[in-house]
Amino acid sequence: MALYAAAHAQETGLRFVVPQTHRLRAEDLDGPDFMHGTPWHLREVLGLIQNGARCTLRAILIGGDRLDNQVAMHARQLGLQVVSYAGAAELSFIAVDAGTGLRAFPGVELSVDDDGTLWARSAQLCSAIVGNGSSLRTAPAVEAQTSTEVWGTVGDRATLSNGVLTLHGRADDAILTAGATVLPHDVETILNGLPGVKASLVVAAPDQVLGQRVVAFIESELGAQLDRRTLLRRARAQLTPAQYPRSLRLVTFLPRTGPGKVRRLSYADAQQLMDQAP
Repeated sequence: MALYAAAHAQETGLRFVVPQTHRLRAEDLDGPDFMHGTPWHLREVLGLIQNGARCTLRAILIGGDRLDNQVAMHARQLGLQVVSYAGAAELSFIAVDAGTGLRAFPGVELSVDDDGTLWARSAQLCSAIVGNGSSLRTAPAVEAQTSTEVWGTVGDRATLSNGVLTLHGRADDAILTAGATVLPHDVETILNGLPGVKASLVVAAPDQVLGQRVVAFIESELGAQLDRRTLLRRARAQLTPAQYPRSLRLVTFLPRTGPGKVRRLSYADAQQLMDQAP
């Protein structure tokens, strides 16, 4: 994302600036016209504006994670043009949403197989993988032997309806509990929409009866006073019985990746958050 932002600035002639700290401050919003960021960054922008920060931003491009519709709507109501996109380092851009839902990026074909795995085909698929750790899988195009393009996937789960793509997280994150498959991203989307919740992390904890149980860690918005019972009651109305967290824990902070996405942790590592301070 950082490379894309730098390349975009060079191509358009815009001056490229970065925040001085890992958190956005009011002064970061005064001057720039355009911002590259994640949904977490957009939430910070909205919070700063609500607290009276002067904002010269006109447009925000969001990547790195799925953007909540309510957050996007709130930003647009404030006069910000919001465009979000989906993709992966191995696949490049695959879908873009300018307000009508995620749809295939120009030149990209999308397909969801019977297992719910998202596949993409385009000329932008990477030509090689350097090092280890990539989850890319490829399959040849079946209808054209002469085509150099192949289908590729990084294991994202998705649904595709009337051209609109909905992402449900990576297949390898799935929690198997009492015979049901729960995708953490689906549960996190619901939890992140609850009042006072800044971010959430859903992990699998070992369970002798269920196999695995759903555990949620919650980071609150600045100044919010959250109550676990209230959060669970509100979440119950929107979650299936399998998705419902068997345990919900409030933490001071959730660690992020460089772009600001909540870092995926094991249950053992997530437990250590209970005693850490930012």
